Amino acid sequence: MNSIKIKVSLIANFIAIVCLLILGIVTFIYVKQVVLDEAIEEETNYIRTANALVVNFDKGNQGIIVRIKDSILTQKDIGVFNSIESIQAEFDNALYEVRNSLGLLGVYIAHPSGEIVVSNDSSDAINAHSMVFGKKQNYDARTRSWYQEASKLEDGKIYTSDSYIDAASGEHVFTYAMPIYKENKLVGILGIDVLSSTLQEQIKTTPGRVFAFDANTQVFASNDPTLIGGKEGEINPAIKTVSELFKSHKDYEPFYYTRDDGEERFVICSKASAYSVCIAESIDDIEAPIVKIAWIQATIVIFTSIASIILLYFVISHLLKPLSSIQNGLSGFFSYLNHESKNAPKPI
Repeated sequence: MNSIKIKVSLIANFIAIVCLLILGIVTFIYVKQVVLDEAIEEETNYIRTANALVVNFDKGNQGIIVRIKDSILTQKDIGVFNSIESIQAEFDNALYEVRNSLGLLGVYIAHPSGEIVVSNDSSDAINAHSMVFGKKQNYDARTRSWYQEASKLEDGKIYTSDSYIDAASGEHVFTYAMPIYKENKLVGILGIDVLSSTLQEQIKTTPGRVFAFDANTQVFASNDPTLIGGKEGEINPAIKTVSELFKSHKDYEPFYYTRDDGEERFVICSKASAYSVCIAESIDDIEAPIVKIAWIQATIVIFTSIASIILLYFVISHLLKPLSSIQNGLSGFFSYLNHESKNAPKPI
């Protein structure tokens, strides 16, 4: 009889355990997908916020250089641009005032000869509003990408550089440059240098692991300081991988990549003007709450199964007590009928 009780308990609990496991697996898969969908939506909102910050930063700087050109250059006669000396004489105070009022790293006008009139920290160091930088310093603006690219543009168009690191401040800088035309002739290039610090202050307050990088995959703003390059040309291999993968995906389309340490990461990117903005999170971090719940469920199933086996055994034992009396009565009755016993069985 004990054998029957144990078998019934085990069979009943085995069926219950299988049902619970199936339910747990289905629940795990469903919850995992729900959490992933929520993570995608949440991370997409984060990246949209960061994207707007980068775009506004870029548009704001473009607006600044256009206003400078319109306010101090447009009305000037072509004769002002005949020589670097006449340019400095005309715009010395204006360049200084513009730089300080707008918080720019530098403002300058390049002459077709390759020399520039610049207002920056170097001019401040000699207590001047501006200074000529060129032949004496063995400098030729015509060899610089900002001059070369801006000189190819139509009037009113703007060249924007990739980020580079300012030697003095160690911060990432962007150069914006516009051609200056007079009587359909290129008479100079207007340029401004802008620190990324304003953008960085905004980006670092955004949630998620957000980072913005240029065409050279150099990160110039992020709320994870370890991602920002500290040296000119310093490239994070992981960022380069993300950049390459992003080329085959649309804006805000999630994709995955595996780091060198084997960790799988979840990524969403978007274009922001001439730059890219991405967010990357560890899949393990996203799935950690789900896995924790799954382990809790498994533990509960194990302990409830053990408890139910014990409980069911005693319940079955109680319910099967009459069967023992019936079995003994029937055995005695048939023994009496078969003359195996002379004692008639007592009523059950």
